[in-house]
Amino acid sequence: VLDRFARRGRSFDLVVCDPPTDSSAGKTRFTSGKMWKELAARVLRVLAPHGAVLATTNDRRASQRDLRAAFHEASRATEIRLASLRDLPAPVDFPAPIGSEPHLKGVIARR
Repeated sequence: VLDRFARRGRSFDLVVCDPPTDSSAGKTRFTSGKMWKELAARVLRVLAPHGAVLATTNDRRASQRDLRAAFHEASRATEIRLASLRDLPAPVDFPAPIGSEPHLKGVIARR
């Protein structure tokens, strides 16, 4: 759907991106850790100027750093400059176990 929207020139002021860790649709398979950069690039292509993306994952294999890096790399690959990219803090109602990274990771990216 994101590719179709991009081809048609559709854009959005806010995109919420919270994909499942693993999913299949027809012959397409999405695996969170391996495909975040590709998904981030697709999201950036439909993000309006001055728009924002809220992206989250609860994939334990992905780190906060991995999620942030996916958006940095997608920004470079698509040549869509981000005005800001910031990490979201762990939710207070779902704290991380002592000594480990939060289960829920998130970023807000702005054009």
